Amino acid sequence: MEHPSPEVKRKQVTLIYQNVFMNVLLKSVFTVDPHKKSYKEIICWWEQRRMLYNIVMFAAGSATILLALLLREIVFTDLINVFPPVLIVALSANLFYTLGWIMEIVCRKFISEEEVVQKAGPVLFIAGISLSVLFTFAVDIALLISFFFEK
Repeated sequence: MEHPSPEVKRKQVTLIYQNVFMNVLLKSVFTVDPHKKSYKEIICWWEQRRMLYNIVMFAAGSATILLALLLREIVFTDLINVFPPVLIVALSANLFYTLGWIMEIVCRKFISEEEVVQKAGPVLFIAGISLSVLFTFAVDIALLISFFFEK
């Protein structure tokens, strides 16, 4: 039986470390301490993830702006004019993000089933980030439709 080469072993070890890192990262982002009960703890859980939310939204928004540049919907020299609408969208997205912890607190107050309440934060977080990205990519879809169906 042949032993794997050092290169193959190194790649296997790298993959193992990457998988462990991703599992730890995903668990830390998408899981909740089962003993989290106070409103302050709920708000802290959400606020610890706001930076991740903003990074994801920045990436989605940057893709939209890049697509608009590539399709010549905006000119590079006019990028300064894009800033006010982008700022409004970013502030609005963060206001909607805040609704996440408000909704989780409402769930905790009015839903008595502990298992449902326990999953409310991660479910609301994933749903919120997904809808936010889809909303941002709706602009991309509109740009593409406009580009391909332009007369």
